[in-house]
Amino acid sequence: MKIEGTKPNEVTSIGVLDACSHSDLLDGHNVLESMKKRNGTNANVHYYCCMVNLHGRAGQSQIQTFCHLTTLAQ
Repeated sequence: MKIEGTKPNEVTSIGVLDACSHSDLLDGHNVLESMKKRNGTNANVHYYCCMVNLHGRAGQSQIQTFCHLTTLAQ
C-alpha cells in the first residue's frame, strides 16, 4: 500500500491489529501509533477492542491493558 501510495482505511487498520493479535505480536500498539502519525487515523472503539484482545491473548492483566489504553487515548 505504501508503494502504491494508498492510505489504509479503518477496515484495513483493524485487520492489521487483528492479525497482530492472532499472531501473538504485542507490536499492535506500535502499529496503532504509526497509523495515528502517518495517516492521521483517530483511534476509535474498534481499535481499542483490538488492543484489549491483543493484550488478553498475551495474558496481560487488566490493569496493564487499562494503563496502555489510556496512554493511547492521549
